[in-house]
Amino acid sequence: MLARIIKTSRPILWLANWTSLIIGVAAAGESKLFCPGFFAAAFLLGFPYALFVYSINDYYDVKSDWLNPRKGTALGPKHETEFVRLLPRLSFLGFITTLVGLLFFGKEVIAVYFVTSLFLYFYSARPIRFKGIPVLDGLIGGGFFLTSGGLLGYLMFGQTISSLLTSFPIGFFVLFVAGTAIHLVGAALDIEPDKMEGTNTSAVFFGYKTIAVFCISISLLGILVVRQNLFYSLELFLAAVLAALLFFPIIRKSSLLKIVISETVVLFTFLVVFGIGLINLDLLR
Repeated sequence: MLARIIKTSRPILWLANWTSLIIGVAAAGESKLFCPGFFAAAFLLGFPYALFVYSINDYYDVKSDWLNPRKGTALGPKHETEFVRLLPRLSFLGFITTLVGLLFFGKEVIAVYFVTSLFLYFYSARPIRFKGIPVLDGLIGGGFFLTSGGLLGYLMFGQTISSLLTSFPIGFFVLFVAGTAIHLVGAALDIEPDKMEGTNTSAVFFGYKTIAVFCISISLLGILVVRQNLFYSLELFLAAVLAALLFFPIIRKSSLLKIVISETVVLFTFLVVFGIGLINLDLLR
């Protein structure tokens, strides 16, 4: 049971949340990567936060997941009926666990967490289900989700919403662009099961070619913006995303490659910035 719960939280994708956290902490001006507060934040935005998001996602996607060759892998399990009934409770458990931990980081962190959780819950859940609304599915399930960890990290380590509005960190722009592109690529790989299940994602609505061109375009735009601001490590992050997109025409034609390369790309893309952060957090400012 415990192993199944951990698999539901997608450990391979905790790295995405940790990458986002590192960029947020860097934007806050905090250089002490291995302080107790950072480890606490990394735990909260790893297992419990992911359990909250992915449990409710799996509950509402159970039909399409069984049709999806990328599921039943590290990118997400295929759940039996008995376990599906537990998913809403696991999602609530993840939400509450994260909330309790964040209470120690201040009121603004809690406020942002509630707003973030509301959007991410209704990304999957009915009656809103942003996943089935073209454009919004990529912006919320991709860009907003990946940026949320950075935003929480930014507020956890001494910054405020006012300071965010006064000087918007370019790292959050990078996270939003990368998150949107990566999410839409995943949606394009899942066009067939989403069509069969009746979910009108951006990829289903616009088609494979339009999504591919859009993702490559925003990644290139992001690289140009970051380059002008001399944030070379963040440029490398977007370059990794762009490199992943170049595999797109190949992997969509093979079920096996969809699984193997998708997992490899996820690890490679986020390891770029995560590794930089472990070496020197100041490089991300």
